[in-house]
Amino acid sequence: MQFEFSLWALLRGKAQVQALELVQPTVNLRQNPDGEWNAATLAAAPEEEEPPSAEAPAASPVRNWRIEDGTILIERPDQPTLRLTGVELAATDISTTEPFPVRLAVSFAEQSRISTDGRLGPLDLSAPARTPFQGELRLEQFRPDALSSLITVPPELARLGAMSGTLKLRSGREEIAAQGKITLLGSEEEDDLSLQLDVKLPPDLRRVEASETIVEYGEARVRAQGSVELAPPYALNLALTTSEAELGALRQVPLRLGYPLPVSPPAATGRVTSDLKLEGTPEEWVASGKAKVTRLAVKPEGFPETLRTDSLELTLDPERITAAPFNLSLAPGVV
Repeated sequence: MQFEFSLWALLRGKAQVQALELVQPTVNLRQNPDGEWNAATLAAAPEEEEPPSAEAPAASPVRNWRIEDGTILIERPDQPTLRLTGVELAATDISTTEPFPVRLAVSFAEQSRISTDGRLGPLDLSAPARTPFQGELRLEQFRPDALSSLITVPPELARLGAMSGTLKLRSGREEIAAQGKITLLGSEEEDDLSLQLDVKLPPDLRRVEASETIVEYGEARVRAQGSVELAPPYALNLALTTSEAELGALRQVPLRLGYPLPVSPPAATGRVTSDLKLEGTPEEWVASGKAKVTRLAVKPEGFPETLRTDSLELTLDPERITAAPFNLSLAPGVV
C-alpha cells in the first residue's frame, strides 16, 4: 500500500491523502437493506472552512486510486456474493460533480474478463451502477449471467452464453447506448455468431432498441431494425432484410439468439433474399413481407425425393403464404 499526501494540508497540521495505491488488495463493497453502500464514505463532504466554488468539482477524500491485481467482493442483501478477481484500476480526480478518467479491468472467472477505458461520473454513490460512463468496453469470453447478483439480467441475455468483442459505450441514468461488434462464441469456431450493434437500452435492460444491427452466422447475413422487450410483456417488433443468405445457416440464427422457431422446418438448401416484418412474442409471432428463394432444394417429411426449384417467390401475411405458382393457406386442410 502506498500513499501520497497533500503537502499544503500537512503544513496546516492535517493529513490529506491525495492518492492511494493498493497491490493485491481485497476490497469489500457492501449494500445494506436500505440500499446504501459502504463506498459512500469515499466521497465525504469538503471541510466547511473551505467550501468549494460553484464551478469546482466536489472531490472525494482520496482523489486518485490505483489497484493492481486486486479482488473485489460485492455483497447485496439476499444475493450471492459477486467475486471479481485480477482487478486493475486507475481513477484520477474522482468527483461527485464532474466526469473523471478511469481505466478498469476485472475477471469474473478463468479467461472471462471485462475492461473499460473512458470517463466515469459524476459518481453516484447511492446507485453506483447508474453512474454515467462514456468510453470503450472490451469483453473477453464474458457471460452476462455473471452479473446476476449485482443487477437483474433478463434471461434472453443470460442464455446468449459467452461473448467477446469491443463496444463504444455511453451509459447514463436514463439510457445505455452501445456501438460495435460482439461475437457470440459457439462450441466450435464455425458456430460463432457475429453481431454488429447499434442499440440503446434502459438501465434495467428491459428493452433493446436497434437502429442498425447486422447479424452474421456462416453464410447468412441479416440486417435488423426495431425493438425487443426483454421483460414482461415480452414483444418483438423487427424489420429484417437478407440478401442471398444461405438457407441452412439462416434457420439457425433464431436458435443462436435464444429465440428458436415455433416449428422446425425441413432441412433445405438455397439462397434467400427477403424484406420481412416480425411482430408478436417470442412464442407467438407472425411474419409479413416478401422473400425470394433461389436454388431451393428441400426434402419434406414423407416425400421419397428431394424437391428442387430454381426460384421461388413468397409473399407472407398473417393468414396466408403466397408462393408462385401456388397459394398455401395457414388454415388446416386448405391449399
